[in-house]
Amino acid sequence: MDLEYIKEITRKERGRDLRPLPLDFYDNVLEYTISLEEEMKKNGRPRSIEYKMLEDELTSAISDVETIFMRRTGKIIERATSNAFSSSGTGLLKKDEEKLHPEEKVLYETVLNAINEMRSALIEKIVEGDLYLYNDTNEKSKKEETEKNKIGNKITKNNIEENKIEENNITKNNIAENNITKNSITENNITKNNIAKNNAKKSENGLENEKNIVKRNKTVIKDEYILVRILMDLPEFMGDDKRNYRIRSQDVVLLPAANANLLIKRNIALPILR
Repeated sequence: MDLEYIKEITRKERGRDLRPLPLDFYDNVLEYTISLEEEMKKNGRPRSIEYKMLEDELTSAISDVETIFMRRTGKIIERATSNAFSSSGTGLLKKDEEKLHPEEKVLYETVLNAINEMRSALIEKIVEGDLYLYNDTNEKSKKEETEKNKIGNKITKNNIEENKIEENNITKNNIAENNITKNSITENNITKNNIAKNNAKKSENGLENEKNIVKRNKTVIKDEYILVRILMDLPEFMGDDKRNYRIRSQDVVLLPAANANLLIKRNIALPILR
């Protein structure tokens, strides 16, 4: 488990289709984040480059896992809502069911049952045409109905109280479901805005990095520098040569040997032979 694997899952979850997720995915992410925190404690130097890289890696991993969770939750709620009003049935397609985590299956069933209960209580008789018609000309039916009403008066009072309780519970479930959907939409909008901002920052940083590469290429390249390809975005840091570096994924840069070897050791950069 590493940050690149988590980012790959995040990219796959951008579409509308449900993607298979390993049963131990969240457990492995937990172990991974704990290991990063332990490395930060072991380092014990919050101002060092290595500590800052570990902190950035931890923050990025947590953010990506939250995005994965929100996107999958939205897809599950959408399918439960759609299937509740489908004439072909209310079950998940087998291919989708196999891709759900056990806890996600519980979410699907909970949302589906809540919608079905609300539908049954509010509109089933209207949609199915199950109306109670009375024949005013049939005196016999009137008498039988009167006797039934007398017997059922006591039961009706009790049923009214039970129905009030049931309606309150359904209303609460409906409010909770709507809140989940609204939160999912809001979170998706926030994620899209963040992606757009990050893309704009990457473009600006890309131009700045190209200018820095040109300037460095004009100087004499000594043995204390190593040419590397960066595999993920990094926070701005000061190298051993006292220069500030702002590096993004797939940038090719000359770094002081000490900084380059540290990145290569953590699988954040690959050396390029010259």
